Amino acid sequence: QVRQVTFVAAALLFAGLALTLISTEFGPRNAAVNSPYVVMYSVGILSLIAVFLVTITCTAAALRDTDHRMTALVEATPASRRGLVLGRFLGALLAAMAVMLLAVLVLAVAPHLVAVSPERMGPTRIVDYAWAFLLLGVPNLLFLGAVVFAVASRTRSSVASWVTGVALYALYWVTA
Repeated sequence: QVRQVTFVAAALLFAGLALTLISTEFGPRNAAVNSPYVVMYSVGILSLIAVFLVTITCTAAALRDTDHRMTALVEATPASRRGLVLGRFLGALLAAMAVMLLAVLVLAVAPHLVAVSPERMGPTRIVDYAWAFLLLGVPNLLFLGAVVFAVASRTRSSVASWVTGVALYALYWVTA
C-alpha cells in the first residue's frame, strides 16, 4: 500500500488539508488553533474526508487479486484465506492510519511554522493531538475500512465499493 502513488498523493493531500486548517486559523475566533476543541474538530473533519482515502486503500487491497487475475494462483498457496484477507485489511487500514497520523502531526507542528495570530496560539500539548487521533481518527478509519473492505471483498466490484464510500459520506451529512 505505501509504495503506491495513491498513498503518496493522499499523504500530501491530507498534510495540505491540515496545513490549510491551521493557516486559515480554522475554529471559533475565541479559541486557540491548537486548543483541544479545535484539534478534535479538525481531526473530525479530516476523518470525514478520509472516507475517500479508506475507499481507495481498501478497494485496492480487497480487489488486487481479481484486478490482476491472480485469484487462482493466490488461492493455490498454503496461506489460509482468513489470514490473507485479514492481512490485506490490516495493511490497507494501517496505510490509511499512517496518512491520518501524518495529518495530525502537521496539525501539531503547523501553528509554529505558519503565521498564526499570537492571540490564537495556546500551549501545544501533544496529548490533545494523540487523544483526537485515538478517539476520532482510529475508530472512524476502522469502521469505514471494515464496511468498505467487506463490500469490496463480498461483491468483488470497485463500483460497489465506491458507491458504499459515497453512501457513507452522504449518510454523515444526512444524519448530522
